[in-house]
Amino acid sequence: MKIKFFEKFDIKKISRIIELCAQKAIFTFFFLFLIGMILGGILFLKYFFFVQRAKISIGKEPLRLERKIYNQVLKAWEERELKFEKAHEEIFQDFFKED
Repeated sequence: MKIKFFEKFDIKKISRIIELCAQKAIFTFFFLFLIGMILGGILFLKYFFFVQRAKISIGKEPLRLERKIYNQVLKAWEERELKFEKAHEEIFQDFFKED
């Protein structure tokens, strides 16, 4: 039982196309490279013009930090630093050293 989608494609034709691409490998490479460059250029230009059109508004008021959140982050940072310093003080067993 064949699937209708595959009935349209003849395996001999597909193998002939692949064989032709293999025989002319340098042209196939340049063709695929050119297609990649064109698609990459289109994508680049799309986002380039997107960024130019976007109006970025920078607020006039200065950056404010919430003191409570800042203190929590600072406390966590100090705790991590203490754990890191404590790890250097501990003496670990050397498993590779022969007694």
